[in-house]
Amino acid sequence: MIALCLMFSCVATNAQLNSSLPVYSSKYYDIYSDVDEIIVREASLRMTRMAEEYHARTKAFAGAITSKFPLYIYRHESDYLAAGGLQGSSGVYTGHKLMAFVGGRPLSQLWRALQHEGFHQFVDIVIGGDMPVWLDEGLAEYFAESMFTGDGFVAGLVPGLRKKRIKKHIVKHEFSDMVKFMRITRNEWNEQLSRVNYDQAWSLVHFLAHADNGKYRTRFDHFMRDISRMGADQAWDTNFGSNKKALASRWGQYWLNLPKQHGTGLYVEATVATLTSFLARGVAQGMSFLDAQAFITAAGKIRLEDKNWLPPTMLERALQHARALKPWTLSVNGQNSGSLSIPHERQIIHGFFELSGKKVKSVTTKRTRR
Repeated sequence: MIALCLMFSCVATNAQLNSSLPVYSSKYYDIYSDVDEIIVREASLRMTRMAEEYHARTKAFAGAITSKFPLYIYRHESDYLAAGGLQGSSGVYTGHKLMAFVGGRPLSQLWRALQHEGFHQFVDIVIGGDMPVWLDEGLAEYFAESMFTGDGFVAGLVPGLRKKRIKKHIVKHEFSDMVKFMRITRNEWNEQLSRVNYDQAWSLVHFLAHADNGKYRTRFDHFMRDISRMGADQAWDTNFGSNKKALASRWGQYWLNLPKQHGTGLYVEATVATLTSFLARGVAQGMSFLDAQAFITAAGKIRLEDKNWLPPTMLERALQHARALKPWTLSVNGQNSGSLSIPHERQIIHGFFELSGKKVKSVTTKRTRR
C-alpha cells in the first residue's frame, strides 16, 4: 500500500462526518474515495494538472482558484448511483460535487469522465456566468480528449474514429443547423442526450481553437471573455460577425478536408512530453545516460519517488510508442536541465525539463522547423 500522506494530506472534514469514505486532500481537490490508494494517487496528480490546464486555457476570463473542489470516486457503480450519479453515465457534476466510479471498466474511462465533468465544475466554481451550452459541453469534450503526460496535458488531439464520425455527420447532414445549435438550452440538451450533439460541440470548439493554424483562436478567447459582459449572442457577433452560416460553412469544409494523418504530431508530442518527464526524474536521482537510446533502455529502472511520483503504466505506453520513432536526441545540461527531441514530418519536437534541487520544476514542449 502506498503511503499517500507523503504525497498529500489525509484530513477529516465536516463532510467526512456524513460519509463513510476516506478523504484525501490535494492541491485543488478534496477527494472522497473507497478505491485503491494507487488510483486515488493517480487521480490526485491528474486532476491537479487538469485544473491547471483548465485555468491556463481560460485565464483570459477565468477567476482564481480560491477553494478546493469536492471530488468523489466510488469503487462500485451501485454506490455512485446511490449517491446521486446518473444511470448510464460514467461521471457527473451535480452542481456541487464531481462524481465518478471505477467499476470493472478500463481506468481510461474514469479519467475521461473526470476530465469532462471536472470542467463543468471548474466553470461553475471559478468562471461563473452564463456560458452557452454548446461551448460548455464542447470545451468539456476538448479537455476530455486531452492526454496526460505526467507534468501536464497535451490538448487539441483528434482521435481517428471521432474524426471519421464528424465527417460522416457533415456529409449526411446529421448535425443541427449551426444558428439553432448555438442557441440550444440546457433543458433541450438534457432532454435528448446525443453523441451527435457532443460531436458537434467538440468539433466547433476544436475548429475555433486550431483551424488554419490558429486563425480564430484570439477571437475565440475574446468571445469567451466577453460573454459575461454582453451575453453570448452579442459577444459572438462582436468577435466573429453576425453571419453564422458563413463560419459554419468554413467549419464544415475544414473537417471534410482534414487529411488522414492530421494531428499525429500531437500524439508524438505527448510521447515526447511523457518521456521527458521520466528523463527528468532519472536525472533528479543522479542517473546519467550516454545518449537517447541508453535512456530508453534504462528508463524502466527509474525509481518513482514520492515527490516525483508518476504512474508506471505511463512509461510503458510511452516507450512502446518511442520505439517506433527515430532518431531520438538527448541533451542534459549539468544536473538541473535537459531535453529530449525527435523529428516529425517537417518539424522537430522538443521536450525540456528543469529541476529545482531533486524535484521536477517544469516539463515543457516546443516545435522548431527542420
